[in-house]
Amino acid sequence: NPASVFYLSGFHTFAVDGGTALVISHANDPAIVMDPPEFGGALLSVWFDDTRGYPPETDRPPYVASMLAEFGVNQVRMGTDYASFGQTAAFRNGLERALPRAEITSATELLIELKRSKSEGEIECIRWAALATRAAMESATATVEPGATDGDVAGAAYQAMTHAGGEYPCLSPIVTSGLRSGILHSTHKRRTIEAGDNVLLEIGGCYQRYSAPQMRTVSARVTS
Repeated sequence: NPASVFYLSGFHTFAVDGGTALVISHANDPAIVMDPPEFGGALLSVWFDDTRGYPPETDRPPYVASMLAEFGVNQVRMGTDYASFGQTAAFRNGLERALPRAEITSATELLIELKRSKSEGEIECIRWAALATRAAMESATATVEPGATDGDVAGAAYQAMTHAGGEYPCLSPIVTSGLRSGILHSTHKRRTIEAGDNVLLEIGGCYQRYSAPQMRTVSARVTS
């Protein structure tokens, strides 16, 4: 799971479906393997030394199995994240074939419980994310005027979020207006805001990949 990989290693990337595998065992330091283009980002952010790229034209499940064999943990009970969109069924099935003497089970709930309890450092990251959210929401709200477009509002949110120290968010700022304001999971689409329109705003500032989202509805003022 990309979120769990980040939580445990510090590694994050745009390529969340890139097949990154993180191996943690009792007897060894952690190790991580990823697509070669992501290797530079790992050198910047991963806190341990064993960082690898998949060799060209390598079948990934057997390569991960070879790492486990290298660490002497290829014939043990191991947990993986079954709720991950980063781990395909084909990868998991391939790993099971490459590890015939291992017992592969779900560690999904373990990781959820670990991430649910926040350290002081994590809470501080969320505070910084919330400051970016507040700045973005205030700027977006001030931009809601008849004649402005929903893109103008989203752009104001992006700019304020970045100036407040936020990094790229996990989700685009959601700005929908008029009839589109009731449509979930859509965002700005070059629509001009009209007087009396409701404008839905959902913004999540992000700091070190921790997010603090907020949702508001703003009404475009009616001029006499």
